[in-house]
Amino acid sequence: MGYNPNYYFAVDKYYGPQDDLKRLIAACHEMGLAVIMDMVMNHAYGTNPMVQLYFDGGRPAANNPWFNRDYVGPYQWGYDWNHESDYTKAFLDRLNRYWIEEFHVDGYRFDFTKGFTNNAPGGSIEGYDQSRIDILKRMADEIWEVDPAAYIILEHWASASEEQQLGNYGMKMWRNRSYDYVPAVTGALSGSFAGMDIQTHVSYFNSHDERRIAEHALTESLAVAGYNGKDPLVMYERVKMAAAFTFLFPGPKMMWQFDELGYDIDINFNGRVGNKPLPWGPDGLGYYEDPLRQYIYDTYRGILELRQLITPQALAAAQTNHQHTGATRRLQYDMPGMDMVLVGNFGMTGGSINPVFTQTGTWYDYFSGDSISVSDPTAAIQLKAGEWHIYTSERVSEGFPGAVAIYDNPVTITPFPFTQSDAITVRFDATKAFPNGTAGLVDAEKVYFHSGVVLSSPDDTALSNIVGTLADDGLGLMTEVADDIWEITLTPADYYALEAGEEAFKIGMYFRDGPNENLGMGFRNSVIYYDVESEEALRHHRTSSVYD
Repeated sequence: MGYNPNYYFAVDKYYGPQDDLKRLIAACHEMGLAVIMDMVMNHAYGTNPMVQLYFDGGRPAANNPWFNRDYVGPYQWGYDWNHESDYTKAFLDRLNRYWIEEFHVDGYRFDFTKGFTNNAPGGSIEGYDQSRIDILKRMADEIWEVDPAAYIILEHWASASEEQQLGNYGMKMWRNRSYDYVPAVTGALSGSFAGMDIQTHVSYFNSHDERRIAEHALTESLAVAGYNGKDPLVMYERVKMAAAFTFLFPGPKMMWQFDELGYDIDINFNGRVGNKPLPWGPDGLGYYEDPLRQYIYDTYRGILELRQLITPQALAAAQTNHQHTGATRRLQYDMPGMDMVLVGNFGMTGGSINPVFTQTGTWYDYFSGDSISVSDPTAAIQLKAGEWHIYTSERVSEGFPGAVAIYDNPVTITPFPFTQSDAITVRFDATKAFPNGTAGLVDAEKVYFHSGVVLSSPDDTALSNIVGTLADDGLGLMTEVADDIWEITLTPADYYALEAGEEAFKIGMYFRDGPNENLGMGFRNSVIYYDVESEEALRHHRTSSVYD
């Protein structure tokens, strides 16, 4: 039905004929999946026949049995259902019964239930409202008469005391935690994960109303030399860490569609409510063919499998010692059976954390499959930027190869940030490089710097003005300054022969040996990019704390 409902008992064409929807729901049930319907009963628009039947002067008529003539409260979409009306109550009860009995949906998420009221003193619906509570309890009782196990989720946004009363009655509230998770993923580090274990609320970090956390990361993340949160390769790893620190809390959680693939399209693409590109299909984004996106999927799957193995009930009953704030954060669960510790570094530089392991002995890294020996449960663990681990006191996994990796850039550039007119030194650490199927460059006799610049736009990756011939001719030859550490000093404007007025947005590079047989690449065998700042941007950065 969407958020502009017309025919409340009809299946929208996007879901196919009604029998197809019934088959879809039945297939979900066979797989152990509940199907919860998003129901909009706060408002309807002028195309709704029940609005049109009693309409006068551009709004519902005074004798409309279902709708208020004037909107109650400040939040106005379309026309306002009158939930005090017996006609509305009867309609709503028939509607809820129909979808449960006819299609076997397992419950409802009701849109903006704070609007289910005619009580707006001073034009406000923000305060505690017993009439609204009574309306929702009556509705819930009628649903549970049809299906005692039905889920009832409310997008309520009301006072804590009101939400608590509804929660205690058996309903769940919507809880947006994007304001805590987005700063963590982008490296700003404000916010807290406290309260994510709440049982009466469905917590999430993005939804149909919120920008994607991956898109936030790509557009807003901070950066330091060698670690840029706007780099997709960095983002892919950080959103996995956010998922672990979400789903390994007990209590109901929501994963918005395609979060498990790092969906990063702007919410305003094609308009706020316009169609967005799909991850699949001939005109889609190709996410299911992208192995790096599949690693995100595999990580989500692994986290959720662990949650189910432990059970949310055991997590809720456990003794805990969490660290909810700061750069490095921790979830620690001491349970009658297996214990678990999750540690992660949301900072943009390395840091340490006390893991507070619950016992000495062997602990197992869930995603890598490795083990560690713990003799001091409070000995600090060093974590690189974006690094995270789930440790369990019993082995429950042989690992998920490739799913989680620690971003470690083999290149540093000084000074950083830099402009194309600055003399810079590029330092390459062969021990940190990915070999891209070759023997790599550890112990190489020669290392060549093969590079170019991005001239088209800041978002492009195509290299121009490439310096390097893939021959052992000295063009781009680096100097070894220590074992497996190589350097080259250059001024980008000169080195890449930039013309007057020509602006480079990035430098892109990889490394090779003299015969061009062995390679040194960036994280996950990628070309390594560094942003080139404009003179104006660099002056701004030097007066801000972004690169501190």
